[in-house]
Amino acid sequence: MHEGQTMRVPPDSTRKFETFGGESNFDAVFYAGGKISLRFGGINENGRRNGYKSLESGYLERLAAHFSGRLVPPSATGENAESIDQWIRESGIQTRLSSYVCTLLVELGFAKRENDQLRFL
Repeated sequence: MHEGQTMRVPPDSTRKFETFGGESNFDAVFYAGGKISLRFGGINENGRRNGYKSLESGYLERLAAHFSGRLVPPSATGENAESIDQWIRESGIQTRLSSYVCTLLVELGFAKRENDQLRFL
C-alpha cells in the first residue's frame, strides 16, 4: 500500500501484517461486527499462533479519537509522555500490543507513520 491509501477489509477475513517495528509479523481477523482478533507469536502444533488478543468493536476508533491531530510514539519516551502503549494499558489490556495496533492504525487509515511515530488524522 502507498501513503494515503487505506485498506478495505472484508468482514470475516484474516490478513497478515508486519509489526510496526518490522521485527516480525502477525495475523488480524476482522469480524463483521467490528471486532478484531490479533494472533501473534510462534505457531503451535495446530498451526495457529500462540498469542491471541481481541479488540472490541470501536477500539481503534476510540484510540484514534483520543489522539486526533497529534504525533504520538508507540511507547513512552519519558515519565509523563503519552504513548499508544500507555493508552492500551489504561484501556485495560496489559499485553504489549502497540507494535500490532500501530500497524493497524496506519493500514486502516486512522494515522500516518512519521518515522517511528504516528500522526493521527
